[in-house]
Amino acid sequence: MCIGGRFLLSGVLVCGVCGGRYTIMGKDRYGCAGHRNSGTYPNDRTITRQAIEGRVLAGLKERLLGADVVAAIIEKMVVAQRRDQAEARNRRGDRERALAGTDRKIASILEAVENGMYSPSLKERLSALEAERATLAAEIDALGTEALEMLLPANLPELYRRKIAELESVLGDGDEGMAAMEMIRSMVDRVVLSPCPSDAGLEAQLHGDLLAILEACAEAEPKRRQPASLEAGCQLSVVAGAGFEPATFRL
Repeated sequence: MCIGGRFLLSGVLVCGVCGGRYTIMGKDRYGCAGHRNSGTYPNDRTITRQAIEGRVLAGLKERLLGADVVAAIIEKMVVAQRRDQAEARNRRGDRERALAGTDRKIASILEAVENGMYSPSLKERLSALEAERATLAAEIDALGTEALEMLLPANLPELYRRKIAELESVLGDGDEGMAAMEMIRSMVDRVVLSPCPSDAGLEAQLHGDLLAILEACAEAEPKRRQPASLEAGCQLSVVAGAGFEPATFRL
């Protein structure tokens, strides 16, 4: 699949021997750039563009979101959510303590004014403290809503396979095909190609970007974007942007 002069897997194929890139050599065939350029790297195996694209697309649809991977995603999300909640509580506590201190200072100035100690400097100080108080109050309010939430539906593998099938169906020329290609590429962290020890072929190991995959699934089911409890067993509210290691499997 070539759109706008780019192939579906351009830049994501990696040689498992030297760590360099697999690039197009001749007509529609990928090979190790290090072997081609220097001849000193031992990986001389090549693969057609159509073959590796087919293997990657099939792997994305059929294998990436298996039960073990979904369980790992849930575990990582729970850990990330608990960490972020703890950090948010700490930040909120710091600001609440600062707000209480500011309120005490404002109260002291007001008491001084009531006792006849008014002066331009007190008025200036009071204005500064009130501005500080407004900033702290706004920060405290923001801490309750700053986390961007995504959901993990119970039918996540089904949503994901449906999304990949939809994207694959529109791959081709035009803006829609380009958008589909870019979304599929965003899900692929890298594909490592290594010589098969038993024959002349290549083993392919796909490393999938779980965060991009979750975002695609959320897009496939927009109506379900609402928080739900873990006890319900159907959804999980998580922080978008939490770091997920790539999901890895052989094609």
